[in-house]
Amino acid sequence: MTPVEGVLIRMGGYAPRTVEADPHDEREPLMKLGWAVVLAVLVAAANWATAGWVYSEGVSTPGRIAISAAGAALGGAIVLVFDRGFLYFSDTAMAKGRASLIAYGAFRVFIILLVGSITAQAVMPIIMGKELAAHALAVLEQSEAERMLKLGSQYDLGSKRTAVEAATGEVKRLEKAVSTIPPDIQQKLVAARSCWYDYTSSKFGLVSGGISDAEAREQLAWKAAKCDRESKTANAERDAYIKRTRAQLDTAVTLKMQAATDFSDANASVKGKIDRARRIEADAITPRSSSVLWSLLRSDPGALIKWAVVSMTLLFLELFPLIQKFQAGQSSIGHRIATDRAIRRLQFEEQLARAEHDAVVAGAITEASKSAVADAMANPEVRATFAHVFAANIAAYAPTQAVQAMMHEFSARQYDVDQFMQRFPRYASVIAQAWSKAIRETTEILARGVRSGPIQGAGRPT
Repeated sequence: MTPVEGVLIRMGGYAPRTVEADPHDEREPLMKLGWAVVLAVLVAAANWATAGWVYSEGVSTPGRIAISAAGAALGGAIVLVFDRGFLYFSDTAMAKGRASLIAYGAFRVFIILLVGSITAQAVMPIIMGKELAAHALAVLEQSEAERMLKLGSQYDLGSKRTAVEAATGEVKRLEKAVSTIPPDIQQKLVAARSCWYDYTSSKFGLVSGGISDAEAREQLAWKAAKCDRESKTANAERDAYIKRTRAQLDTAVTLKMQAATDFSDANASVKGKIDRARRIEADAITPRSSSVLWSLLRSDPGALIKWAVVSMTLLFLELFPLIQKFQAGQSSIGHRIATDRAIRRLQFEEQLARAEHDAVVAGAITEASKSAVADAMANPEVRATFAHVFAANIAAYAPTQAVQAMMHEFSARQYDVDQFMQRFPRYASVIAQAWSKAIRETTEILARGVRSGPIQGAGRPT
């Protein structure tokens, strides 16, 4: 057996020493299963190494290499332990134990799917990198839009913005109103100025007619009083309007500042929450996120097909040893081991039954002896008769029991001798001669024991 063949047989679930005496054509199926296990181990090791490299992002390069190597060793060891055990037990099981093997196979599929879901989070971003990157960006934008809408509704940004705009418009209107006198007040001011103009014109005419300035003012005193009243009334209304409008402007400016402060505070709170959410989502919503992968698979049929093809391929490669085992069936070596195991179990059960039978017989003989002894102790004549009969019974029983026990022993040992001679044919002649000699010597010893002299002390009854 070559070293490569020994490794493949070991990968197939057997120890090379167990099958070294079997023909090469019977070892061939085990080697094929060994190749399948090697493939599954390599696939699992590659998946776990990739997962270790991806999940250790941010660690130094030597650390990432060490983590990837540890992941590869762990993934390969899981497949090696599970598959080698399954292949051996399924190949050496009797037909009535197939149900448990099917259950184990289902459990193995579940383990592969469970472990594969962990490594898929690292492998899929490499295989579906572009699709996941684009979808992660879309998910981020959608999340940000939904957050803006929710926070805007929570802090009532729309009404606060509207209040700021309304207050600003009111301030502009009042600023314009302060600098613009209403038409009715303007008319009164114009009438007052016109009145003073007429007064001045009349006074100038009187003075030009030869009347003194004092006399002219005296004659026109009524008109001056009238113009003075109109001027005071117009100026008072103008001043009252400006004062009232300025008060309204000051109030509007205060309301505008309050609305602007409320809007700025709400906007700052929203901005703070958005910035914090962006920092969290920058690490959470990535191409390696399971939520992004699930969202992509639900929304993109092409990505779903690609993911299914890759996942089923990886699953098939890791399940290949089990598939090939069910295809190949039980090997002749496995059938031989299962048969040997069943025969040994039957031999042990037979030995147990024989021991229980011997114990029952011995117990009965003991009880009979006790009863005979009791009767003999009570009656000397009966005691002598029973002793003679009992001795004859034991003498007759011993040879048959000895021969029967020896026959059982020969039968049990003969099967082991035949199996050894079949596995090691070069030693067959030596073993046959030794076994024949042992049987001959054993039977001679047994014959001498059976032909031994009469039992001493067995006399006839008196």
